[in-house]
Amino acid sequence: MPESLSPSALMIDASTAPTESLLARIEADVAPAKIAAWGGYLGGWRSPAMALTRTSVDFLHSGGIAVLPIYNNAWRHLVVGGGVAAAQEAMGAMADLGAPAGTAFALDFEAEWLTERGVNLAHWWRDFRLSVPSQRYAVWTYSTVEGFDRLGVTGDVWVAAWNAPAAPNVGLVRRLVAWQYKGAAFNDTADLDRIRQSELRNGSGLWMPPPANPVPAPAADPRLALTWLQRAEHAVSQARVALGG
Repeated sequence: MPESLSPSALMIDASTAPTESLLARIEADVAPAKIAAWGGYLGGWRSPAMALTRTSVDFLHSGGIAVLPIYNNAWRHLVVGGGVAAAQEAMGAMADLGAPAGTAFALDFEAEWLTERGVNLAHWWRDFRLSVPSQRYAVWTYSTVEGFDRLGVTGDVWVAAWNAPAAPNVGLVRRLVAWQYKGAAFNDTADLDRIRQSELRNGSGLWMPPPANPVPAPAADPRLALTWLQRAEHAVSQARVALGG
């Protein structure tokens, strides 16, 4: 049976920067749904205009929208051993963006790459995954179900399943996080996806907006800033007071 994503929420993945006008156009088209998450491309290797920036992240977070960075430069590294180099590049871009530890990014692995010659792409994918420490970032893999099968993909997956009326079946060794169901929307700038509602919480992997009312940190004890000599003098002073001296 296909894995259910109900309840699920709307995610947008886009090759352009989010703006007030673009968000308004999308939400007018998909009403009453609201945009819960936004996927944008890391690095801007194909075009600087496509790069997800910290300004865009902050803008989306200010509207309560979670962020999924997408690494789409793997095609430049489809050589023997290239999975390691691609992983290093992706992690560098995440660090440059200021993504916190534990944040997920999606590895965009297009189906047409499966015909590449001279590279064992299943080994390439495993090299990539093993090169990203889980304590640094989580990796979701984006491809087709055929792509997952041929690559031997396990773990969290985001599926290209155009016009799928329901969540597609991705097999028992994978966890369906989201699926892409409509492309070339809004003048080719944005695709529509459904994402698991349970992903929309802190700690899930998505880069969530900061809490609206963060709990203030407790006031620091000024004694902790004293040098060892100052602490000794303070202790002697306290002892004299206690002795009435």
